[in-house]
Amino acid sequence: MSFTYYTVDVGIEASQIFWSHDSVDDHIGLCEYETTLPVFLAQLPTDEVILDAGCGLARWVFYLRQRGYRVVGTDYAQAALELTIEAIRERSTSYTAMRMRDFQAVQLRVADAGAKIDAARLVIRTDCLDAARVAAEGRVPSVEGKLRFKRNVAHAMAMCTSAVDELHALAGANGIYDRYPIQRLFRDQHALSAHFGFSWDAQGPPWALVAMGGAFASPTL
Repeated sequence: MSFTYYTVDVGIEASQIFWSHDSVDDHIGLCEYETTLPVFLAQLPTDEVILDAGCGLARWVFYLRQRGYRVVGTDYAQAALELTIEAIRERSTSYTAMRMRDFQAVQLRVADAGAKIDAARLVIRTDCLDAARVAAEGRVPSVEGKLRFKRNVAHAMAMCTSAVDELHALAGANGIYDRYPIQRLFRDQHALSAHFGFSWDAQGPPWALVAMGGAFASPTL
């Protein structure tokens, strides 16, 4: 089986920065050791497209596609972070010729963006593990639990969008040109975050209402 993994073309693929020091097969093989793998696979549809939102460097996208699943991966925030770091490593300012990486303001933005992306990934991973445990026990999540999952997805999206905004600001005037990949990531991230399912205003309040003793009814639950 063959498939194509698309990345933004910037001369060096974002994924290659990581894979250059390790075997791709070794990292994909780590998926076999996930203790929740049997439950995870049992829940995945074999006849529908699966979106791995926040796929990082796409280890699971590779793994599942090799097993016949139709998986599409996307992770604008992680790509924006890696592309920005790679650009800043060698970039100097136009006026002073100083290395951008030596400015504390740049360091703070990159560090803050990285922390937000990692935090968002951990939140979603924790919810996936919780959902897998509930499924393995043959239970259905409570209304509060379902709303917590939806709340956390919206909050993770907000953190990733904030991270992309910070990284886009570091691009300066270059950030508006088609030739600079960060503009595409910025646009796509905001297009994705505009979806109702990722809206904090829509997904945050219902959980708070139920947590505080109120009633919430929705046909989508």
